[in-house]
Order: sequence, then C-alpha cells, then structure tokens
Amino acid sequence: MDLLPPCNDACPAGENIQAWLAHAQAGDYEAAWRELVSNNPLPAVHGRVCYHPCEDACNRGLVDEPINIRALKRFITDQVYAEPRQPVESAAVTKKKPVAIIGAGFTGLTAAHYRLGHSWLQLGTGGP
Repeated sequence: MDLLPPCNDACPAGENIQAWLAHAQAGDYEAAWRELVSNNPLPAVHGRVCYHPCEDACNRGLVDEPINIRALKRFITDQVYAEPRQPVESAAVTKKKPVAIIGAGFTGLTAAHYRLGHSWLQLGTGGP
C-alpha cells in the first residue's frame, strides 16, 4: 500500500514533513526551507500560528513525545530568513491576468501562487 505518513496526512498545507526534517537534521536549513516552500508559501507564519494537527498524528508520540514540528518549522525559517537568499519561483507563471485576493488566507494565496500560476497582490499590504 502507498500511504502517507500520519503527520503528512494530517498536514493541511500538504507538506512533506519527513523531507524537510531530514534536511534540518543534516543541518541544511536552506534545503529544509526550500522543501517547506515547495508546498507552503508562508512557512514562517505557519511556524507561529498553525494549530499543528501533524503533531497529534506523529508516530513518535507512541514512543515518547511527538516531534515539535511547528517549533522546528519556526526555527528553520528564522535561520534562513536571517540570511540573504534567492527567491523561490512559483508555478509556471501563466499569461493570465494577476488575481486580487481580498481578505485571503493561506489557502487562497497558496492556490493562486502554486497551483494556478497567478501572480498575486494581497490588498492592504502592498503585496509580497
């Protein structure tokens, strides 16, 4: 059977948690961050406000304690954002007109940026 690990399955952002944790464990925070943003355009925000259902589903909790995934995500993004870096490209940008996301949350921004290939401007912030 081809099943997702419980933590990945529980992640609302669809992150490959094992992949970015492996990079972080190796000390390659840039690679961990790049893996994070491949599915989640706002990992620093999620590292602070996510309700972390992945931790409730973590297999490690059956042995001792679940991995503190949210705190690790916050640590990784803090480490990477402290240094200059190259931007991550979105999905192939289409020739469609940009979309305005009014009152958008994580889902709307993710869909526009990664899935549909739109550039985006979040009103009230001046955009990314």
